[in-house]
Amino acid sequence: MLENVVVIIPALNEEETVADVICGLQQQGLYNICVVDNGSCDRTLLIAAKQGATVVKEPRQGYGQACWTGLQTPAAQAAEWILFCDGDGSDDLSQLPELLRMREKYDFVLGNRRGTLAGRQLLTYAQNFGNWLATRLIRFGWGYAYEDLGPLRLIRKESLDGFAMRDRGFGWTVEMQTKAAAQAVERGLRICERPVNYLPRQGGRSKIAGTIRGSGKAGQVILTTLARLYLQKIGQMTGAIALWEKAISVSQQTLFQRGLLCVVSFLFLTGSILAAPHGDFLNDPQAVPLFWRGMSLMGVGFVGAWCLRKVGGLWFWGIAIAPRLILLSMYPGDDIWRYIWEGHIQTIGFNPYLHAPDVAV
Repeated sequence: MLENVVVIIPALNEEETVADVICGLQQQGLYNICVVDNGSCDRTLLIAAKQGATVVKEPRQGYGQACWTGLQTPAAQAAEWILFCDGDGSDDLSQLPELLRMREKYDFVLGNRRGTLAGRQLLTYAQNFGNWLATRLIRFGWGYAYEDLGPLRLIRKESLDGFAMRDRGFGWTVEMQTKAAAQAVERGLRICERPVNYLPRQGGRSKIAGTIRGSGKAGQVILTTLARLYLQKIGQMTGAIALWEKAISVSQQTLFQRGLLCVVSFLFLTGSILAAPHGDFLNDPQAVPLFWRGMSLMGVGFVGAWCLRKVGGLWFWGIAIAPRLILLSMYPGDDIWRYIWEGHIQTIGFNPYLHAPDVAV
């Protein structure tokens, strides 16, 4: 039964292809079709209506704006599933039965154009690179590995409502997949990418992939959207830490801070002790990994120190000076003269690196 599936097609000047797309959907048993005309200056609206689709005007341009407007229609509000597809004929609609059958097991089904060799070859270099970069960034930030940001996607309406979509431009697709990835990890949202055929545009002009300017603008929007979502994620993590701190008692916070101070101090001192004997890189190549072992411990100590809210003066100066005194013994061993020289040069307003001392003097 496909009565509970509503198809949303954002369209801008697609009079040459929209009728065939609607016909292809109807041949697959999909009749609840909404074409959102996003400011076309051709006959897209008239042709879509004549073909039997519900037509909606949305003069505010933007891919996400058109999708959002389509979601506000009564049919979409009452639907259980939403299918998004393009109006240019590039989606192979003969594969829809396979995607629709996956409703039994998944909440979000994406057509993966990069899942086939032909699909990867038809995508432009900019599209392939943009998909690779965006999906890697999503994987790095949210832990879910996608392969594509394709337009053909079937999603449970309840799940989509939970995403609280904000983007109204070309970042709509990446925001949807990012939020789906987050819910897959946190709430068990079931996602599937199904390899699909990707066809050349069947008519009209591409607004994105066909021009250098369009591709660049799309890439900028996608990266901006991901940056915004990263900031939101960091903000949520910061809020969670704040709530955790409020939940524990003051005495527990004090105990935690003292324990962290001891760990940081241990890392600083241990790292400097381990690194000090291994400064002669030229004569002893084996010293390099041993040196960085100590520096890595000190680096972890620095990161931990950022979480300290307050440090007493004795602790501060002790931990600040002790590692430096230890590292003064590191090869070449007589390096203290350089620190004195740099300090002298800096006090008279010069850059010590531009006025090296004469070692013969």
